[in-house]
Amino acid sequence: MQPVALWSRCQLLVWVLLCALTSCTCSPSPVDYAAATNGATISGPTNASMSRGPVNCAIDGQVGDYGPNHGYAWADLATPTIISFARPVTIDTVEVITTDFPPVKYSYHLSVSLDGQTWQPVADAARNRVSGWQIHRFAPVEASHLQLRFTHSSAVGEGYHLVEVGAFQLGARRQGPLGMQWAKLRPTAASQTALLGVPHLQALLGVSDIMRQLQDAPEKETISHRLADGTQATLYRDGRYTVVVGHEGDDKGNIGNRGIVADGGSRGPNDIMALDSDGDGFLDRTLDYKDTTGDGLVDTMVQTYLHSSTWGNRPFMVLVRALHSHPLRLWHLHDYGYWQHECQWHCDFAGNGYFAMFRRDEAQKRWVAAFENPFCFYDHDDDGFPEETVRIVANDTTLRTARYSINVTDTRPPGQLYGYDVGITCLGRVEAPEDALTSFVHRSGEETGAFLDPDHAREVVREADWARALLVWDENDHNVASSDPGRERWEGILNSRYRDFPQEGGPPCGRLNKRYELDRDFSGAMKLYYWQGDGRLHLHGAEHGTMEVDYDYDGRVDMVIEYEDTTGDGFFDRRTITYADPKLPRRRVQGPLIYRPPNPGQQRPAEPVLLTFSYPELAEFWPQALQKRLSEGETVMELLTEVAGVLQLTLPSSPMDYYHHGTGQGRADMEQLRASDEARRYYQDVTVELMLAHMVAAVRTDGTQAQLQQLQKAQRQWDAGHLALTAATLRGLLGQHRL
Repeated sequence: MQPVALWSRCQLLVWVLLCALTSCTCSPSPVDYAAATNGATISGPTNASMSRGPVNCAIDGQVGDYGPNHGYAWADLATPTIISFARPVTIDTVEVITTDFPPVKYSYHLSVSLDGQTWQPVADAARNRVSGWQIHRFAPVEASHLQLRFTHSSAVGEGYHLVEVGAFQLGARRQGPLGMQWAKLRPTAASQTALLGVPHLQALLGVSDIMRQLQDAPEKETISHRLADGTQATLYRDGRYTVVVGHEGDDKGNIGNRGIVADGGSRGPNDIMALDSDGDGFLDRTLDYKDTTGDGLVDTMVQTYLHSSTWGNRPFMVLVRALHSHPLRLWHLHDYGYWQHECQWHCDFAGNGYFAMFRRDEAQKRWVAAFENPFCFYDHDDDGFPEETVRIVANDTTLRTARYSINVTDTRPPGQLYGYDVGITCLGRVEAPEDALTSFVHRSGEETGAFLDPDHAREVVREADWARALLVWDENDHNVASSDPGRERWEGILNSRYRDFPQEGGPPCGRLNKRYELDRDFSGAMKLYYWQGDGRLHLHGAEHGTMEVDYDYDGRVDMVIEYEDTTGDGFFDRRTITYADPKLPRRRVQGPLIYRPPNPGQQRPAEPVLLTFSYPELAEFWPQALQKRLSEGETVMELLTEVAGVLQLTLPSSPMDYYHHGTGQGRADMEQLRASDEARRYYQDVTVELMLAHMVAAVRTDGTQAQLQQLQKAQRQWDAGHLALTAATLRGLLGQHRL
């Protein structure tokens, strides 16, 4: 045999052995027939607000990155999820991952179909309510469609939330591909505890004498232990929690006489509370309190969760800073954590301060800005009440949304901390400027990823190149959720869906008695202008606007005003007014009637004034404009009432009657509206608009031509915003009638 031939045969033998070894150890990954990448489509659930991409989250192959507003698709219980495969296939396994924050439980049925009409049940999670990852195995079946029909959800609103669904033919394989991915993203407790930065407190849980004392002691009875550095630690049990409090700085052993008390734990201004929430012997949560100014009051709070938080089952951190010295401080906690329903109205979202949220990026081993980061509150006059709030939704240094709200009049209902009048919500994908970023060093010594510095947040939002913007003006000065009408919202003005602009956050303020204006291309750059025609501030660049009036809160629209920019110059020039009363014809009011200041020495007036969306600039202009409109509008309303009496016109009950005397559906909050200048102006304008429409219609039928001409003239002057001329015309009509 030739040497070359022998060498070739040896090479061939090695290659065959390698192929055999590879086939034994590295079999191809099973195909997920439910994945969009394999041609599957889905109907039913829609993506969460922060996952607006073209691929539905439930079939995008991503199992780890999900949170309160991203990474899942959702629907109500009445809407099934139907996944259609690219072709008929044989499957024997379905994996389902639902959200597991907070600990929500679901029940559902799984069925398959070849034709999309006849469904064959294959598995369910109906007896034991579940969350997180589930695997369902069954006899091989040919299918073109997979259906999940949910029957129970413990989530608020009773919807269901799907992170991922996979369909496979696994045969004898024992592990599900999605489950393996999901498990990799859930590190062990021991490996994660280092993130908390409390090795000295973790060590106490390994001291048998201490743990024996703790088990023998009654619940909430404290055990003290002096640490090697001379500081004091306190331990106690509270239900499922083992609590360890480390007293640091000047607060050695002095339990909470200057701190915040909640959930059985007392803290001083430099205390760290660490908890084992699942009884596995490892700390999994810390609540860190700091006095950074030395005044004896806590001004910084850091919540670090390894799992089981409002924000999911993966590591999450919240930094809370109070930058003022007013009584209500930081965040209230329930069950040693923040839960929205139980806590939000007891937290400090007033005065100067902010909070910032971070998720753990396991691949990069770092804390990354996520979800609301930052959420800022600004108190310009140091009275403890914020005039501005800015909410940023970010992923690392990419800003996805911004909600900027202002209390323009710096007023609020009695007993309330908040009273925001207007908000602009922006959507897009904006990289935060590097010189506007900051970071935070955790007690573990690890520095977080960069996030937008609250000192620069307002400026960055105003100067960013967003994709689109939506203004919402709280016309009736009642910024509340429909489910809780007695509380002004702390988050600012939360929009409902308007045209193709989605709801951002929730619950929203609703559409009724609010004014919505949409700038689809962000051409107006968040500037405002004053339009004399209706005496309001409007969003520059907005193509459309809508105000739906329901003055008696019966849920039925009494009048709709639509705004349009028909010339594309960034300013509204047409209003269309539609009345609920079918006897009143729709009206179209043309402009433009933009406020242009005098321009001495020039034939043309100066360019329209554009106002920066900021509290100082709006507060300088709007309160005076509001009071002027109130005064002149009241005069017009009184004259219209007098004219109606003189002409013996019978008019329907007016919105102003309801404002002064109505209670509608037992609404105790009408007293709050009666105390508001903004609400009074809104009711006054609606009253004048409806009175003029009814009077013109009545006189057209039963009056004289001269009376009709005068009322139509007054209506045109009202439409143009010339209220003094409107009043003069009405006085002239009264004078003519008396003659």
